[in-house]
Amino acid sequence: INAEYGEEELKEMVVVSMQSIVSLNQLVTELTSQLVKNTLAVEDTAQKVEQLRASLTEETTNLNNQIRNVAGQLDELKVGSNVTVAALSDKLNGVEEQLGTEMGTVE
Repeated sequence: INAEYGEEELKEMVVVSMQSIVSLNQLVTELTSQLVKNTLAVEDTAQKVEQLRASLTEETTNLNNQIRNVAGQLDELKVGSNVTVAALSDKLNGVEEQLGTEMGTVE
């Protein structure tokens, strides 16, 4: 090798090789840093997604419970109004009968 290249050329090749190694090490360090940042960002995003999913599940459960409660209240109102309508209808029938009886007595 010494026969083909002079001592200065070999020194220059060693320096260039070492500079390339240093440059590659810096690139590897930067890529590693970016990889760590991206990994942490993905983990953070995954945690946020899980929190949102849990929150959504809880909110959905709460809404379903509220809907069931309202449906139950509506059923109670429906039953109550049916009872009230039936009671009013009975009273009206009673009043009609009484009027019919009184009208028959007046005639």
